[in-house]
This record gives sequence, C-alpha cells and structure tokens, in this order.
Amino acid sequence: MYGAVANTNGNIPYIGSGIAWTVSAGANSVTIPATVVGVNGQVFYIARMPFETRSIPGGPTFAPTPNTLELTSPAIPMLF
Repeated sequence: MYGAVANTNGNIPYIGSGIAWTVSAGANSVTIPATVVGVNGQVFYIARMPFETRSIPGGPTFAPTPNTLELTSPAIPMLF
C-alpha cells in the first residue's frame, strides 16, 4: 500500500514520523506501521499489508496469525 502524504489542504508535505494505519476486514483488524519517504520533493508512505491464507480447499483450516488479515476471494469487499 502506498500514497502521498500532505496536510489537510494538500499543499504542505508531511515532515515527521509515526504514521500507522488500522485496517479492518470482517471481525479482524490490524495496525500497520508505515514508513515515510521523500522522493523528488514529494512525500509518500509505504506500508506492507499482512494477508495470509487460512484454509486450503479439501484441507484443514489454519489458526490466524496475530496481526494479519485473511486472504479471501474477491467476492468479499475490504473497507479501508
């Protein structure tokens, strides 16, 4: 996941640290730290989304790993 970082007016770049995203999917939610980087005068955040497969067709169901989201079929929407 990535995106530009600016103030609410969109014209002053964010200079600092401590950006974190909380993402929910169904009953699960994770808090993801983001790295802020500057490239060619623009400021961006970079965050890794922790998805995992918790079941295999015809096989066992696996327990969720802490702070991860289940990788599901595209039919189930995810809200950010």
